[in-house]
Amino acid sequence: MSNLNRVQAGIPEGGQFSETTKTRPDVSGLDIDGRRLDVDEYDSVNLEPFDDFNEARVTNVGGDEHIVVGTKTADLVHMDLGHEFADAPQEEKSAYLIDREEVISDFIQHEYGSRVSVGHSSYWAETPVDFWTHANGELGTVEDVRNDLRHNTNSDSFSGDIAGDAFAGRDSFEVKLAARLDGYDKAPLPPVPMDTHKVEAISTEFTSALVSSVDEGGPRRLNPDSEARLREFAGRWCQRHSGDLQAWSKDNDVSPRTVGKKLAMAARGGSGFHQDSGDLNSKVITARLDSSADELSDVDWDLEPDDNGELTITE
Repeated sequence: MSNLNRVQAGIPEGGQFSETTKTRPDVSGLDIDGRRLDVDEYDSVNLEPFDDFNEARVTNVGGDEHIVVGTKTADLVHMDLGHEFADAPQEEKSAYLIDREEVISDFIQHEYGSRVSVGHSSYWAETPVDFWTHANGELGTVEDVRNDLRHNTNSDSFSGDIAGDAFAGRDSFEVKLAARLDGYDKAPLPPVPMDTHKVEAISTEFTSALVSSVDEGGPRRLNPDSEARLREFAGRWCQRHSGDLQAWSKDNDVSPRTVGKKLAMAARGGSGFHQDSGDLNSKVITARLDSSADELSDVDWDLEPDDNGELTITE
């Protein structure tokens, strides 16, 4: 599992601003007698945890400029992020979340402002979420520094959303993150080049499977206009979902015959690409492929004989 080193937005990476092996003093209690907090240039001090901040520290980034960082945690892996997610093994959940790190980070910054960043933890059970603020001039007491962090970030809103009970009429963190991930999962993967002969073969199998789905004993030939319309849909679908098909091919047969038949079933409102096996990411792709035929399955249409005894699309 990769371990990504994230840096708070606006804080230079490396050199004098990086984490060091220095022993940082514990300054808990300095605010009891009103003494002001003083941090040597380019040094850091740890603050005692407070409120629901698991960690907090002050770093002098030069002169009288300081960065105050407080860390909270979120148990993402045990959240209800959809039916498939809830039922998946922990390792699959972790892999799913790792693949969507950027989505999660963008979501948190969108919801809670630019002064927040998401770290990484094993299995996402205690995912660190860092809130930070600038403090220029004299720091004041430890309590002053804590108040700076409280008042200059949206950390309280984050905690309320995690608890799910802080703000009336406001969705919980879990609900909002699930909606964001669902929207991401419904968007197809970027398209990849696809051989035109394969596209034509899939289109042929698609129209053939639709004709075969009509009651036996009736016409077995498509009206030319209807056939052209269905082949156009299949070709457009192949191009749009070529990235998904490529990913799906890792565990499944993507021959034109198989894809054409499955697409026809999905276009009829069925679960053509559904599978009980595969990991969480595979099931997400499968669900997206099934729903991708909505352009046809959401329309009340059928294939019925026309006056020439050929099957035509009726809506």
